[in-house]
Amino acid sequence: MVGQILAVDHGLSVERRPGQRHRTVRISPIRQSVVPGRRPRQRHRRRQRHGNPQLDDAARGKALFFSIIAVIDDNTGCPYNNPLLTADQLAPQAAGLFSAVSKTTCTIDGVPVQGLDDPQNTLYRVQSPAFTYTVASHNNLLAAAFGEPCIPDGTTVTPAVSDGVFLMVAPLSVGQHTIHSVGVVGPVATPFFFKDITYNITVLKDSGHDDK
Repeated sequence: MVGQILAVDHGLSVERRPGQRHRTVRISPIRQSVVPGRRPRQRHRRRQRHGNPQLDDAARGKALFFSIIAVIDDNTGCPYNNPLLTADQLAPQAAGLFSAVSKTTCTIDGVPVQGLDDPQNTLYRVQSPAFTYTVASHNNLLAAAFGEPCIPDGTTVTPAVSDGVFLMVAPLSVGQHTIHSVGVVGPVATPFFFKDITYNITVLKDSGHDDK
């Protein structure tokens, strides 16, 4: 869980308005391109989460929360950190990894979100408190994608911390919407990593309610 949730400064409020109707929101990722290149040298695995958290396709009247780009740091690795680091020790390492992020942008229905020009100092950058997660019981991501075959399926990892740029968008009006975000790690011209993702969103009017 992120320590702070900061509003998107594009004319939409985060708070749910009194009497606001519930919506059914269908969200389909229509493009996600990742261009790998050189990666920052890492003592242990420091995952950079370049995809967005799941945007639920049944977000009835709820705000949409997602990252433009974020990193997660913990003690896992083959071998694990020795000695194991505390959350207070992991936090500056996550911040150090995020220091390689050079560009963040987002548009909502073609309107740029202001305040993302400097990803290192943007108000939308947040570092989480310590959290715990459990990997999948089969073909877990750490072993399958991050090159850590020593991590057994079903392992619970604690502590972990995250550092990144996150946005929260108030419930969208009925109709079609598009959210497009870009995150760049390393030099913009020759990035270590480039993430470009677009969500095509259809908000449907619920039966029995008007479309206001």
